[in-house]
Amino acid sequence: MTPQAGPPPPPAEVAALGEVVAATPGSAPGTVDYAIRDRAGQRHAVTAAPRASRGPLDAAAALAVRARIPLLAPISDRIELTGGGLALVRPWLPGRPLEVDPARPGDSALELFVAQDTETVLGCLDKVIGAHVALARHGLIAVAFHSGRIRWDFDALEPHLVGLESYRGAYRLDSDRAPGDPRFMAPEEFRRGAAIDQPATVFALGRTAQVLLGRTGRTRIGPDLLSVVLRAVADDPTDRYARVATFATAWMAARMIPAPRPEPAPGKPDP
Repeated sequence: MTPQAGPPPPPAEVAALGEVVAATPGSAPGTVDYAIRDRAGQRHAVTAAPRASRGPLDAAAALAVRARIPLLAPISDRIELTGGGLALVRPWLPGRPLEVDPARPGDSALELFVAQDTETVLGCLDKVIGAHVALARHGLIAVAFHSGRIRWDFDALEPHLVGLESYRGAYRLDSDRAPGDPRFMAPEEFRRGAAIDQPATVFALGRTAQVLLGRTGRTRIGPDLLSVVLRAVADDPTDRYARVATFATAWMAARMIPAPRPEPAPGKPDP
């Protein structure tokens, strides 16, 4: 078996920031994410790219100047790299990404999060959807979004969003499939020539709601909210909400309608 090549050594300017604790491929092609511990013991999240791949980082830096998007860590430094590359430095965010870790069966962040009470799960989704409303307002479409892009702080019960550098404006797919986790991708993201616009973001958010609510999600929420989620993940983009803001409005309206209380078991008091 041919061994997989790992991330390249950090650029000198990144290595100078402190100890490289971890390095993983970034969300945008050609980028690398570094966890750095500086000399004072503080941790930082650094995303670096060479000249040929720096476009998404330039766009992220420009967006940070124009707007403060909820749940996204602010950019604390922008470093021009030797050779024309770019590195963005952000504060390290507490929490764990909401994904399954095969090394921790039954104890992955996603499994632990799904077991939280329903209102905590829905509150997290409220904020994630709200952040995407703000991103869509700035013309950005979700690319390669999945539940692991949500970093959940189990102590503060607060979400953060990470790894969104690949987000871009609406486009027409010029390959056989868009990048991303197939579980969260809209059907049109697998069709060359398809228009990828806000309905694809709506699909990703609807699938995220289904995943975070778990296998019993249909019984955890009321029929009105379930109807909103099912419309969001319709196969045909014309059957979904056309805009993220419209989806968010429907979501919040349905959230105001309490879920029906389960029937008490025979012989047991109604809790």
